[in-house]
Amino acid sequence: MTRSPGYFAAIDYLRLVCAIGVVLFHLAYTATRGELAKLIIEPGLDDMGLWFRYGWVGVQIFFVISGFVIAESAAKATPWSFLRRRAERLFPAVWICAPISAVIWIAYGRDFTMTLFLLVKSLALVPGGEWIDAPYWTLGVEIGFYAVVFVVLALAGPGRMRDLAVGMGLASALFWTVYALEMFYGFRTGMGIFAGLKPIPIYYGAYFALGMLIYFRKTGQTVRGGNFAIAACLAVAVAESSLIVTRPGAASVIPVLLFLLGLAAIVLARPSGSRAGGFARLCGLTTYPLYLLHFASGLALLQFLAGHGMPGFAAALVSSAVMIGISIVIAMRLEPAVRRAMSRGMATIEPPIERHAPGWLFKPRHVQKPRPVGE
Repeated sequence: MTRSPGYFAAIDYLRLVCAIGVVLFHLAYTATRGELAKLIIEPGLDDMGLWFRYGWVGVQIFFVISGFVIAESAAKATPWSFLRRRAERLFPAVWICAPISAVIWIAYGRDFTMTLFLLVKSLALVPGGEWIDAPYWTLGVEIGFYAVVFVVLALAGPGRMRDLAVGMGLASALFWTVYALEMFYGFRTGMGIFAGLKPIPIYYGAYFALGMLIYFRKTGQTVRGGNFAIAACLAVAVAESSLIVTRPGAASVIPVLLFLLGLAAIVLARPSGSRAGGFARLCGLTTYPLYLLHFASGLALLQFLAGHGMPGFAAALVSSAVMIGISIVIAMRLEPAVRRAMSRGMATIEPPIERHAPGWLFKPRHVQKPRPVGE
């Protein structure tokens, strides 16, 4: 039996924790190590932030949360409604944050023409290649996942989301198995090409699939082959997050433990019901602008504070706190205003699109009835 899961406040809290982990990874760890950061950070800044060297694991947990959320939002969606909701979620914060990053990069000497090109590309959310700022690469991965969901909705309807989760998870597991054989034993299958095509949901597909499968379990939906797919996705997550395949010399159990801790928080999360307050939702909404804004802006503030005598690690913490504060303002004021304007525009163009577009774009395909309990 399928049941409505309600709202999970714990997942919104987890989102913010993961975002802060990524922010501290960039501002307190890679600031003195990353090539792009060197355009802003001057030599001589204290080496700092080893405690946050695995903050990047927040990205992998984000992908699991994304799979969880999309499984819910696609459950009753038409292709058009799914496309519109994703667009209204992604574009407003990018339109606010990307120009800020562009101005900062130009001010610190990045090529003007290239920066302008990357700004336009990022404002249009064109996946693949370089973006206006380092963290934006994950948008290409998310868009690739959304594209697959859109195609399944168009061709088969929301009832096939469970099959998509299993198929995507097993395809990702197959890729990583063959990729590992290539890396360790020198096999040449050509599968490694997908390592450079991250917007195709093969490289990170196991994380999205895992989130979807957790959602189906929480809503009482039986998934044929679900147990095997979950085991395969977990194996991929352990291998990928440990770095044992991609960077054997840097392999560690710590990122695996952090990932499993975040995964446990998702699995154990319970619907909040009427107890859910606005603070949890604000935490969740703050995550996206914080993720987009923090790199160039945070590095610039970090360099300013360090240049005026503040110790490097303290400057990183203060910069992170300021980025969180600015992101709260964006989430509460600016982003909703842009989204409302975008929604009005979408509402204006929707009727003529509906008149001329193929019927499948606005009409749901046959909704498959949930399978009876028991695999």
